[in-house]
Amino acid sequence: MNNNDQFETVLIDFKAKYRSDVAPFAFLRDINSNINKQMNQDQEVIFMCGLSDQSQQAIYWLTNDTALIRFVNKALREQDIYILFVLRFLLVDIHNKLIQYQADSLNTFHIQPMMKSQIESILAYSSQLLVFSGFLFASTNKPRIISNMNNNDQFETVLIDFKEKYRSDVAPFAFLRDINSNINKQMNQDQEVIFMCGLIFQVGSSLFKNCIWTLELSLSSDGDVQLLLTMTQQLKRSHNLCTISDLLIHCKKKTDKAIIYYQCLLNKLLEKHVLMSQINKELVKIMPAVNSDK
Repeated sequence: MNNNDQFETVLIDFKAKYRSDVAPFAFLRDINSNINKQMNQDQEVIFMCGLSDQSQQAIYWLTNDTALIRFVNKALREQDIYILFVLRFLLVDIHNKLIQYQADSLNTFHIQPMMKSQIESILAYSSQLLVFSGFLFASTNKPRIISNMNNNDQFETVLIDFKEKYRSDVAPFAFLRDINSNINKQMNQDQEVIFMCGLIFQVGSSLFKNCIWTLELSLSSDGDVQLLLTMTQQLKRSHNLCTISDLLIHCKKKTDKAIIYYQCLLNKLLEKHVLMSQINKELVKIMPAVNSDK
C-alpha cells in the first residue's frame, strides 16, 4: 500500500470512528498518532492540541511537512465539515495569532504551477474572484522566489504577485519571523509571510514573458464579494450603465479607467439621455480624487 492509499485509509477510519461526545483534542491526538504509525512518519510532530497557550506552536507546526498538515489541508480543500469541526479550535488559535501579529500592507510573491487550461480559465474573466481554501505562504523577496523556480513540462510556471492591502475585514496575514523566531531560523527566510486559510483574491493584470506567466491578485473580503454581487444584480435590474463604472472603480481600483468610460458615454449618448445628468455628477465626484493622486 502506498502513502496515498494509507492516507485515505486513515481518513476513512477518522470519519468512521469520530464521535461528537469525545473531546476534539484528545481525538486529534489519537488520529495524529495513527497517521504517524501507519505512514512511518517521525513521531515528533509539532502539534499541541487543547492548550490555548500553544497557539504559537500551531504556526510552527504548519511550516513542517507532516502527515497531519496534509490531513488538515485535505479537509480544507474538500470543505469536510466533520473534520473541520474537530479542527475548529486549532483554526481559531491560528487565526488569533495572525491577527496578533498582523502585518501592514504588503506585496508578496508565490510560484504556482498551473495547467494551461487553468490559466486560460482565469484570464477569460477579468476581475473574477479566486478562493484559496488552504493556508498560503508567500515571500516579499521576489528575486529569491524567481531563483528557486523549477521548469516543468507538464505545467505552466505562474509567478503570482499578491497585493495585500491591510483592512480589518480581510483574512489576516503575518511575517513568520514576528510570530516565532525559531521558525525564521529553521526556514532561513525572514521575508516569509503566512496567510489564513479561506483567502479571497481578485484577479488583476497578467503578463507572459520569458516563458513565465505573472498574475496579479489583490486581497479581497466577504464584504467585497457581497458588494460585487449586489452591484451586478443592480445592473441587471436597472440597466443603469453607470453601475459599470462603479464596478470598474471597485474591482480594479482604476478611477482613471472609470473616467474614460464616463467620457465615452457622454460622447455616445444623446444629449437629453436620462443618464447624462448622473454621469456628469459622477465625473465631478471622481475627478478630484484622480488629480490628488498625481
